[in-house]
Amino acid sequence: MTNLLGSPVSLGLPVSSWYPHQAEAISWAVQRLEQSQLVLIEACTGSGKSLLGMGVARLLGKGIEGKEPKEQRAVYLVGTKQLQEQLKTQIRGISWAKILMGRREYPCPETREAGATAEDCTHSEDRPCNSKHEGNC
Repeated sequence: MTNLLGSPVSLGLPVSSWYPHQAEAISWAVQRLEQSQLVLIEACTGSGKSLLGMGVARLLGKGIEGKEPKEQRAVYLVGTKQLQEQLKTQIRGISWAKILMGRREYPCPETREAGATAEDCTHSEDRPCNSKHEGNC
């Protein structure tokens, strides 16, 4: 399957080569996902899980082994702010990768006070602001 993988660059990823274990894990995951099996990969810190996940998503989206390409969506979840920031850095410049963070990470669209987040302010057309930063919405 490594030949089918090609290089990460050929999939639009920001590195020039796979770690050997990444190529094996990507092949394994793609085969199972094409059989509609659930895939969970757990690996140690620094093993390249983010790149592995993006590789699987891109391969499934391209279509392999004579199958028609189809739109694929993948969700990569992280459990800490630190991992969220790391992933955001890793996908910077990849046009097809998007990141969605929690409400606390976005500024309140209505308040003028620095530090108010979308979590703080629930302002809407039919409901006045109940922000901790009251009076600024």
